[in-house]
Amino acid sequence: MKKTILFVLLFIFFISCSNSNEDNSSESKSFDSKAIITALDLRECVCGCGGFFIEIENETYLFFKELLPRNDLDLSPENLPLRVKLDWELTDCNRITITSIEEDF
Repeated sequence: MKKTILFVLLFIFFISCSNSNEDNSSESKSFDSKAIITALDLRECVCGCGGFFIEIENETYLFFKELLPRNDLDLSPENLPLRVKLDWELTDCNRITITSIEEDF
């Protein structure tokens, strides 16, 4: 009886383990869009100013660097324009929220 219970527990353990090749590498990640971060927005106004300009599918949006997910992007002015791949959502005042981003070489 103990052997049967042990066998059943081991069987359940092995079938519950998955052999997925999930990793966070860019090769396995697909993105919604490709874009170009074109420049820093130095305007001062109530809505829609500040942050960075980003062009996605011939439309220009804005985003804040501080709200980006973890990334290795160098957004210094001398490194712009910068081609990127990203997942994003439109928020307000022509701003976007970027949920994942990486450089597109």
